[in-house]
Amino acid sequence: MINGTDYEYIGRYKCPLLYYRLVHQWVNHKDAARYSIDSRSEGRSLFLDGHMFVNKKDWEIMKSQTASALLNEDSIFFNEFYAFGAAEIERVSLISDQLASAGQLDPELLAEFFRALQDMQFPWMLTLPIGDAMEPAIKLSLQKNRIPPEEIQRFFEPDKQTLLIEQRRELYLLRQKLEKSGLLDALTKSTPSDALAYIHTKDIGLYDSLKEHTKRFEWFGMMHMWGTPFSEEGLLREIIGLKEKPRSHENTTPLPPGLEWLKQQSRKMTYLRNAFAETCAIASHKSLPSIERAASFLGLTMEETRHLTPEELLDGLKGRAIPSRGELQDRKDAFGLILLDSKSVLLTGQELQNQIDILLPKEPSGTLTGTCASLGKAKGKVKLVFCPADMDKVEKGDIVVAPETTPDLLPIFHKAGGIITDMGGITGHAAIVSREFGLPCIVGTRNATRVLKDNDVIELDATNGVIRKLAGRSEK
Repeated sequence: MINGTDYEYIGRYKCPLLYYRLVHQWVNHKDAARYSIDSRSEGRSLFLDGHMFVNKKDWEIMKSQTASALLNEDSIFFNEFYAFGAAEIERVSLISDQLASAGQLDPELLAEFFRALQDMQFPWMLTLPIGDAMEPAIKLSLQKNRIPPEEIQRFFEPDKQTLLIEQRRELYLLRQKLEKSGLLDALTKSTPSDALAYIHTKDIGLYDSLKEHTKRFEWFGMMHMWGTPFSEEGLLREIIGLKEKPRSHENTTPLPPGLEWLKQQSRKMTYLRNAFAETCAIASHKSLPSIERAASFLGLTMEETRHLTPEELLDGLKGRAIPSRGELQDRKDAFGLILLDSKSVLLTGQELQNQIDILLPKEPSGTLTGTCASLGKAKGKVKLVFCPADMDKVEKGDIVVAPETTPDLLPIFHKAGGIITDMGGITGHAAIVSREFGLPCIVGTRNATRVLKDNDVIELDATNGVIRKLAGRSEK
């Protein structure tokens, strides 16, 4: 059925079917033509119980086009791609706002929301091979100019302030206000809810600031149309866990002209990639009332509704038949998507397992390696995080190992001792998060979530891009 040699394994990321179906057919040939993107293939991809495989041809085409643009210092290529991504972000944001303000279930608006979110997947997915092409080019340029390799991190600072960076700045200011008012101690000596009540009685202005901050960043904790919105209690936990003053992003050391141009393009792509993730998180949060109304109309739980495809959900709202609860439970247990004759085909049960057995690479052995996204070393217990529910098991000092970090995982980073990811280069979300939180981080291991197990004790040597298992394994 599937020729495994056509595909490259990039890691495992679990999402509900309602979202994954939008990602599956991600290539949009019309948009590709508008923005001079080479899209000769169909964007074939495989999602098998969260295991993600991309068509090698897709990746190589985009990496080759990016490498050519870098070689020729083709600013037009990067500017047009940036404009493409920004336009898709604006469209999703606009429709998300409309969906959030709708006072009742609007199937046509919901359908438009799904279309916009699917269209945004095209440029978002392409930031992965673009990043794959940029990293070696930057490393080679640094080497040729005899610039220390750790300087590569300067190239992956976003060229604009992301919402994550903005939130961290505000978080630090709120902590300063709590310290100045003498109320910070109250946070550490009582439950978050009791602390909030105490702050309310002592400083109503500060209490209102905390509430306002939470409202503005309520989408933290949401992604891919699931998760739990950010709360005041979560905010207080972040304030308590704040380790240090947000670092400065300024570095005025001059670079050779060619490297300076390369840095500008890289920083634009870094911002864009993270803006896609933040937009998806915001859209997930703003769509929540509509998905809840749809679930109520269909007589399903939210979990069941999230395991419909968008087409099935919209059909159900028109009174057409939808899958049984038994089928939805099978999908919740495990599902896969393959592309046959340009159509997404859903797999569950033994049929899915057969494809996984054929395609999934054997677990590698030996030392794990990856790319340093944030300098430092850490020792701790592994906690695998595939979905929002896994965040509950993360304790202070644990090493978070994930396919790729996304905004829904932000509440756990104030506890983490380090971050390791399968996917994503140093333009990705994990790289920005780790540098903001001062956490050692290795990205792009491809297989850390398969090799490492919960409570393995490891040493994370991000400076050298190496992960070592230590003797013994602690069980909790």
